[in-house]
Amino acid sequence: MQNIKRRLVSALFPRYRGYFPQVFRHRIRSVFRPVPEHKYLFVLCSTFSGSTLLNELLSTSRQVSANHTRGTREGQTLPTVRPLMFDPPEGRWDPSAPLDWEAIQREWMKYWDQTKPILLEKSPPNLLRAEAIASVFRPAYFLVMTRNPYAQCESIMRRSGWSATASAEFAMQSLKFQKHNLEVLPNALFVTYEHLTDSPEEVVGKIKEWLPELSDLNPNQEFNAHNYLQKPLAIQNLNAEKIKALSPQDMADINRVFSSQSELLTYFGYALIGD
Repeated sequence: MQNIKRRLVSALFPRYRGYFPQVFRHRIRSVFRPVPEHKYLFVLCSTFSGSTLLNELLSTSRQVSANHTRGTREGQTLPTVRPLMFDPPEGRWDPSAPLDWEAIQREWMKYWDQTKPILLEKSPPNLLRAEAIASVFRPAYFLVMTRNPYAQCESIMRRSGWSATASAEFAMQSLKFQKHNLEVLPNALFVTYEHLTDSPEEVVGKIKEWLPELSDLNPNQEFNAHNYLQKPLAIQNLNAEKIKALSPQDMADINRVFSSQSELLTYFGYALIGD
């Protein structure tokens, strides 16, 4: 019956596909309930670095509405913005690709529950375009998160089929953009995947202090973020297993890239491994 309903909705409202019930429900709520002043909360985090986990954690607050709550929870894949942000793969990670952020904002507002004060979005390529985002989404708050780049490389190689060298270059490019973001963005809070997973209560405390509206965040539950164990997990650090999966040749190729930019690793508290 649910499949029949979804197909019927998609046929009647093809622009929104299976998301029309969410859009319709939020529209009705905003008509009959007070709409508060909003803060736009963006998770800036590279691919395979814990952004889905962080999005799920933030979504435990009753004050938060995420624009996308399925799969990897990325706003860039919502049907009415996907042609702009996601489908042209050559532009997805191109910082010079022109994006109409006013149009994107208008669409995302339809997916957010506007009766919530915190409107949450996480799409990894946003870390390339954070300044443009801040100029349109006001006020914008940025939760900047990095992960040990060796662990990130293992995920990129395993899940995207990239070489160790290409994965390492991508990881370092992401760190360069994150460094720039921390230097120029207003309303930014920096956390690491390692700190979040090793001391979740401590990181949650930092987030609550930064955005008091998130006082009801709850890290003490299992989350559905994708992981190599392929099951819901409590917050935990999976780096050791991922780094262990890298072969000696993988490590050599990765270190050739990392060693030329070791100061960037140091900036974020990371170090070369086995070199």
